[in-house]
Amino acid sequence: MNRMFARFAVTAVMTAMVAIPLKARAEDGRNTSLQDMLAKPCPTAAQWMKIREKQALSERETAPVAKPLDMALYDELVRMRAEDRRVRTPLQEGGEHPSSAVIQAVMDVDKRNLSRLRDITAHGLPTREAIGSDGQAALFILIQHADMDPALQARLLAENEKMGSKGFEPGDVAMLSDRVALRLGKEQPYGSQLWYVNGHLAPKKPVGQLDAVEKRRQSVNLMPLSDYICMMEVLQKPR
Repeated sequence: MNRMFARFAVTAVMTAMVAIPLKARAEDGRNTSLQDMLAKPCPTAAQWMKIREKQALSERETAPVAKPLDMALYDELVRMRAEDRRVRTPLQEGGEHPSSAVIQAVMDVDKRNLSRLRDITAHGLPTREAIGSDGQAALFILIQHADMDPALQARLLAENEKMGSKGFEPGDVAMLSDRVALRLGKEQPYGSQLWYVNGHLAPKKPVGQLDAVEKRRQSVNLMPLSDYICMMEVLQKPR
C-alpha cells in the first residue's frame, strides 16, 4: 500500500458526516429510517433528529423555492454528488477496515470531482441564486471531500465566510472547519472528524476542550458530540 493510499485509508474511517441520510440499511438488509435504527442504541440522537426534521420541514414550507439561474451547473453538481454518495455507501457500511477496492473507488471519484471542482470555483464560489439551495448543498459535499487539495478547501471556506447568510449551512461550515483545522495541525473546534481508537470512534486529536466544543456545536445546530459519535458507530457498523 503506497503512502497516499494509506493516508486516505485513515481519513476514510475518520468519517465526516455531512448530509445525514433519511434512510439507512438495517442489519437484516431492509431499508429503514435512520431514526428507527438509532431508537434503541442512541435514543437521544434519534430524538434530536426527529426535532430537527420537523424544523427543516417547517422551514421548507415557508421558504420560497427559486429555480437555479444556472440549471446546467446545478444538474452537474447534483450528478457529482450522486456519484460521491454511490461510492461512499460501501465505505460507510464497511466499519473500521474498508476494503482496498472500496477505498480506491472513492479515491477515483474524488479525483475526478476535484478536477471539476477546481474549474467550477476558479473565479469564486457559485452563488445560491445561480445553483439553488440544493445545488449549494451538493457543492458543499464536493468541497468537504476534496481532501487531496486542502489549500482549495481552506480558500473556499474563507470565501464562504464572506457570503454571510447566503453561504453554506452553519453546521456544514463547522464540519469543514474541523477538516481544514486538522490539516493545518490545529484543534478541531467542533469535534466532527472521527477515527477509531481501540475499536471505537472518537474525535481525532487535536480537539478543543469538550465543554467548549459542545457549546460551539449547539450554536450551529449540531447534535451533542456523544450522540453524534453514537450515531456514527451505528452507521459504521459492518453490515
